[in-house]
Amino acid sequence: MDTNFPIEATRIEVDKVYTKRKKIPDMMQVHESNPSSAPENEEIPELENEIDLPIAIRKGTRNCTKKPLYPLSNYVSYDRLSANHKSFIVNLNYVGIPNNITEALAKKEWRDAMQVEMIALEKNNTWEIVDKPKEKNIVDCKWIFTVKYNADGS
Repeated sequence: MDTNFPIEATRIEVDKVYTKRKKIPDMMQVHESNPSSAPENEEIPELENEIDLPIAIRKGTRNCTKKPLYPLSNYVSYDRLSANHKSFIVNLNYVGIPNNITEALAKKEWRDAMQVEMIALEKNNTWEIVDKPKEKNIVDCKWIFTVKYNADGS
């Protein structure tokens, strides 16, 4: 079985020739980019064919880039929330969360919350007060302040 195929030389006729586009005269580039600055009596050279224009000038600006296709406001908006959720969102901004113990102690609401927390910790026997051994270091305590919105503590 012969797997070699005969190779025949064939000549392909080319009836089209591609050439580099002509450069736009400098005057035309200025007029295209800023048409209001052109003096009225100045002649603009005529181009033989629109195909000689650069693609950016021929195409112009896309319509879709002038405004967003899918504005976020069509999908996410306060108008789409129920009255309860609107009230919840608005009130989130009114709750000031302290950054440290000094800020917390300055507000009665936070002092009351800290007192309730301390009572709960003591009631559950979370710790036992003892004398500090001389060779041991004390573990520091840091209060973290947040607001719990749900009954489960989250």
